[in-house]
Amino acid sequence: MVINLPIKERIRECERCPLYEITPQRPVPGVGNGSEAFFVCERLDCVQATVEIPFSGDDADYIKDIIKRAGLNYKNYYYTSLLKCADCDGIYKKKEHLNICKDWVFEEIKEKKPKYVFCMGKEVLYRLLPECKTTWKMKDIIGDKFIHDNVTYIPIYSLSYLKEYGRGKTQEIAEVISGILG
Repeated sequence: MVINLPIKERIRECERCPLYEITPQRPVPGVGNGSEAFFVCERLDCVQATVEIPFSGDDADYIKDIIKRAGLNYKNYYYTSLLKCADCDGIYKKKEHLNICKDWVFEEIKEKKPKYVFCMGKEVLYRLLPECKTTWKMKDIIGDKFIHDNVTYIPIYSLSYLKEYGRGKTQEIAEVISGILG
């Protein structure tokens, strides 16, 4: 891998873990404008990896709805996943693979320099901010601000949690996002 390549190209050429050997898709970098805020989910699904766009399909519709409820424009932000390869074959080992891939997110943050990083779910939060206690319940820290290297990290529910538990939680997250970015 050539170090001088842009971050997106370096991610696409990643060979840091065994997923690159077995997944038919290339690792997927984030997309969008990252000057103000990042939204980081845990992992891609196979469709997102195939089209090489995180937060595509149903996930894109869901996050667009949340951003719209917050009174903001979806196109103004950067969307990425902690895990850069999709696990279409079922070998995903959460701890091992997320710990390897988290460095890519830190490199994306370093390059794009967002003010805010919305950590979508506890796995994202704990990987990006290990000082957060894994015994904390997400519901107790939703919308709290954690500052690390001049970037403010904000825990919010994962998309899978929001889809399962409905619109009440979705509105809560829209209000958190609006309160910070609006």
